[in-house]
Amino acid sequence: MDNEKNKTERIRLDETLKLLFDVSKPLVINIVNYFFNESFDVNQKYDVEFMATESADLNMELRKADLLLKIGGKQKFHFEFQLNGERFMVLRMFDYGYREAVKDTGTEDIPTIYFPKQAVLYLEEGRGIPDELKLKVVYPVTDKGKQEIVYTVNYFSETYADLKLSKEVSEMTEYIYTRGKAEGRAEGIREGKKEGIREGIKEGKAEGILETAAEMLKKGLDIELISEITKLPKEEIKKLQDKINNHNN
Repeated sequence: MDNEKNKTERIRLDETLKLLFDVSKPLVINIVNYFFNESFDVNQKYDVEFMATESADLNMELRKADLLLKIGGKQKFHFEFQLNGERFMVLRMFDYGYREAVKDTGTEDIPTIYFPKQAVLYLEEGRGIPDELKLKVVYPVTDKGKQEIVYTVNYFSETYADLKLSKEVSEMTEYIYTRGKAEGRAEGIREGKKEGIREGIKEGKAEGILETAAEMLKKGLDIELISEITKLPKEEIKKLQDKINNHNN
């Protein structure tokens, strides 16, 4: 019973993190900067595109990544959320990265492919989490000798990333709760006015929570999970769901 409960809680954590990435584009920049050691200017507006995550392998079977995004119309970033260790995770990452890369081979005489930057986020401590994610790729021997590369994927376990990740999740949650007054809050932040920030939070919180709950319903999250995240009563969420269904019909 306890194992089933823990499994459910882990799945909910997984779903929540994916949702937070999806509804809070400005804060995605902070997370990409951290996990990929990038230097995107957090004060600059970037085109953040959440890309289709399904692609077919050589056997024409659909494979799906957890999160694939493009920033500024150029660089791609691929995240996988793992609840525990998986022996061949690096093979899966290489496979997905390759299939994404060959979608665009460039226009030069020699086809060129670019792998997305990749990271695996382990959401809890547990058995089987590797010390490193590396894959050695050895090409056939030619007149130039043997060619080999070591393919490395960044990974972050709870023990390494929990402090930073919890901070970002906290910021994301605050952001989506108050997005009804996001512009006012952003103005307050730019001008350094703590009064403006507090006022934005106060005025936008109620509206922002309802907007967040509506987004969660549209993405198929269950009412119990939405209630846990937003602290809204289940009855109110059910009414919101009925309203959305009636609007769609």
